[in-house]
Amino acid sequence: MKKTLIFGGTVEGRELAWKLCDLGIDCTVSVATDYGEMLLKDRKEGEAIPAVIKGRLTKEEMTAFFEKEGWDIVVDATHPHATLVTANIREACHENNIRYIRLKRRIVSGPESAKGVFATAEEAAEAIKDDDGVVMLTTGVKELGCFTEVITADRLYARILPGSESLESALSSGMAPNHIIAMQGPFSYELNLAMFKSVGAKIMVTKDGGEGSGFEEKIRAAQKLGMDIYVISVPEESGGLSFNDCLDELCRENSVMPWDSSISVTMIGMGPGGTSYLLDNTKDILREQDVVFGAKRLIETLKDEDFPIKQSYSMYDPDEILEKLRVITGERPFEEIKVALLYSGDTGFFSGAGKMRASLKAFTDNSGIPVKLKIIPGLSSMSYLSAATGISYDNTKIISHHGKTPNMLNDIKRNSKTFILFSDSEELKLFAYALYLAGLHDVTVYAGYDLGSEKEKIAICKVEKYEQLPVGGLCCAFLINDGDLCALTPGLKDTEFDRDSTPMTKEEIRILSVCKLGLKKDSVVYDVGCGTGSITAECARVSDSIRVYAIDANENAAKITSHNVKKLGLENVTVINELAPDAFEGLEPPTHVFIGGSHGNLEEIVRSVMLKKRGRVRFVMNVVTFETIGAIYNMFSRMVHDNEEVVCVQISRTREMGRYHLFNSENLVYIVSFEIP
Repeated sequence: MKKTLIFGGTVEGRELAWKLCDLGIDCTVSVATDYGEMLLKDRKEGEAIPAVIKGRLTKEEMTAFFEKEGWDIVVDATHPHATLVTANIREACHENNIRYIRLKRRIVSGPESAKGVFATAEEAAEAIKDDDGVVMLTTGVKELGCFTEVITADRLYARILPGSESLESALSSGMAPNHIIAMQGPFSYELNLAMFKSVGAKIMVTKDGGEGSGFEEKIRAAQKLGMDIYVISVPEESGGLSFNDCLDELCRENSVMPWDSSISVTMIGMGPGGTSYLLDNTKDILREQDVVFGAKRLIETLKDEDFPIKQSYSMYDPDEILEKLRVITGERPFEEIKVALLYSGDTGFFSGAGKMRASLKAFTDNSGIPVKLKIIPGLSSMSYLSAATGISYDNTKIISHHGKTPNMLNDIKRNSKTFILFSDSEELKLFAYALYLAGLHDVTVYAGYDLGSEKEKIAICKVEKYEQLPVGGLCCAFLINDGDLCALTPGLKDTEFDRDSTPMTKEEIRILSVCKLGLKKDSVVYDVGCGTGSITAECARVSDSIRVYAIDANENAAKITSHNVKKLGLENVTVINELAPDAFEGLEPPTHVFIGGSHGNLEEIVRSVMLKKRGRVRFVMNVVTFETIGAIYNMFSRMVHDNEEVVCVQISRTREMGRYHLFNSENLVYIVSFEIP
């Protein structure tokens, strides 16, 4: 194993040493102060700690030390501004024929708003000495003397490391004791903001310390407060390796396989948007993320609030996000990359988080990159509107119209309380108009627009006043139906169907037949020989998630069915004007089949379904002739089936004759049911 020495008490120097230790690569770290040694040993119990040598070395001392110890590799991870130390390390390595690696920090270019950019601290001090206002120095302790020589101590505040050597140096430079802030960085945007405010600073002086130094957070805080910014630029430096390239090189030199990347993903429900509706711990988690993905509206809201985001992408499509993550992990091997995915409202309320969760699992399976997932819920639009209107959302039918076409009209008819997420406000207005045309005049709309934003509006009106509803912005609504709710059981009146001369299954037979079908929430129904569409309508009304295919070879019957379906506001029906079983081509497999008319193709219809099915299929047929019953039993003898049942039904209706009521008998009907396993 190669004997490795790392120079630097910098953040990246410590992280490199810790990574090497965790990979089992021995290394020694040279630091200048007791404080630097303390930081290197600040690890969790059980984590490896590198060997440490302490003290500043001249070039001659380095040369002698290198010769004595026989280092194979020396890594220079000193601060970008420590140019003299870097020169000494490089020369000492050259004289001892030791491999020298410069760990180069990625430099962040200074802001365009900077009032001045200087090569040295002396130049910066000269530039600001005649300005007015308190000066916050964030340059480090070594340069303080440049400023105290030309600026009075009462104008200067200095932020330095909390080691005893730094404190002594600051005091000896002439800084007032009560104007010294001794704290370990890097500092967050919020902490910088608070510090600058507390001392009343009008000017900030900083070094361009590069990525990870807290430079960007200082700049943003100073810009927020309107301070004058003076930057001491990084000296020109050629060569050097990035952190990942340096780690990769040291692993190769020591024949060690480096860690692969891993991704820590936090899905965050942002509520209405911005940070004001987030819990404090969620804000802290968001600040820690390396990369943030979300809709442009959410990303921009955070930026408008000066919330610290290291790197962001306006993306919400899972495939786009995962492709970007593949690129990022390729650029940053050996690291755990912290990623936040932002979702409007609540992660569990009609959110893309569910789809993204499945995509992340597939991503891990395909790439081998482990993903740790955490989900933080947010405030849903329903909760927000409930609080704003005083409407409780217990026993509420909840619907999202985003990218879907649910049968919302029937939902309003069946429920006293319905909450709907609309794609836009125009959609709500059109729906309120549809309710009015359908005669649902007892429905009140409680609509929320751009909830949680400065544009927030709440509108309340009866559907007959639909024109009063605003247009514009994101929209959701509670719809309260104070009228009579429609029955949940099958049993539409015959008079509700237009039929001309087309045959129709009568009311009581429809009720029994639909009950015999035993429909479930997500059933797929073929109504073969649909006639007027009465069975189709009864099945479609059981649940909006049921899908019904109404099939009839008679063109007039198909038209009548389409008319009745539209009249009843049923959106989960597809009408097909074609002869069965040819009409089944291209349809999803059924779970239930009702046969009201077969055109002599009964067995072909059943066998065609058997070829399409993906599970058990239940059949129900209405039969009025003995010949058809015979054909059915002949068919049964040639196929595997179970749960066979035939019920003979006789329906009689009363009619008035004078002062008497007589029963008129309807035709005898056989209801045949069976299942194909």
